[in-house]
Amino acid sequence: MISVATLLLVASLRAPSIITNVEKPVEVKAKLPAEVRYEVEYAREMCRGLGEKFFFDEAYIDQADFNGDKRPDYLLDGRGYKCGNQTNNMFNSSSGKPLYLYLSNEKGTLDKAFSGFVYEYRIKQDYGQLPFFDVWIKGEVGYQVNFLRHQWDGERLELLEQESGVEVPTQLWKRFD
Repeated sequence: MISVATLLLVASLRAPSIITNVEKPVEVKAKLPAEVRYEVEYAREMCRGLGEKFFFDEAYIDQADFNGDKRPDYLLDGRGYKCGNQTNNMFNSSSGKPLYLYLSNEKGTLDKAFSGFVYEYRIKQDYGQLPFFDVWIKGEVGYQVNFLRHQWDGERLELLEQESGVEVPTQLWKRFD
């Protein structure tokens, strides 16, 4: 007769492979602009270099028209990357998660307007204005972070406001890991 302990041991040894078989690598959709696909493919190649499967959740791509040209601009949040069965994302750092902002241009391509590690970001739309691009980046101590607010000024993404030593607003904590 097989003991309960033996069954639990066998189940615990099989659990990682069961989870692995449920998660399937996601191909980057061709509908994404080449510049955004490049960032995702670069992360995929890093993961493959480690011999791991790459997973990407396209829910971590946001679109907005930051520069008012009626074409989509793209925010790529690195929290959508996962390499193998890692519980902690290899793309993270103590300074946060990678975030890339691409703005459309008159040539029909995208220019990288922001690239950095952030704790959190927000697209804030005010009526009659172009959206604000807010980020919270590493601060001096603990949960104190620096807040930066950007907005398109007609030529570039301009820094409008900067505050040091603030806390990430509680309504954003759901994405703050």
